[in-house]
Amino acid sequence: MEVISPHSYRLNILGSVQDVFILADGEEYWPVEKILGEEMGKLPGQRQRQKLYVVKWEGYARPTKEPASMIRDTDAFKEYMAKKKSRNTQQAQEAARGG
Repeated sequence: MEVISPHSYRLNILGSVQDVFILADGEEYWPVEKILGEEMGKLPGQRQRQKLYVVKWEGYARPTKEPASMIRDTDAFKEYMAKKKSRNTQQAQEAARGG
C-alpha cells in the first residue's frame, strides 16, 4: 500500500495496482470511478470558496464534492483533466478560426 495523502492510498492487490482509494468515515475505502464535473463551493467548516470536483465513487450511488487535494493522484482525475485540456484547446482553435 502506498500512502498518497493522509486520506488517499494506492493498493497493490494480487500484483495489479488499483486506483487510489480514499479513507471515508474513518473506516471504508472507496475507489474513484469518475470525475463528473467541477464547481465553486465551500467545504463544511471553511469560509473560502474553492474549486470542488464532483466525484462518482465505485460502489457508492451518490456523488460527493471533493477538493483536488483528495483526488489528484487518481487515474480518474488525470483523465478528467486531460479531457478538459483537450476541450479547451479545441475551443481555442475554433475561436481562432472564427467558428
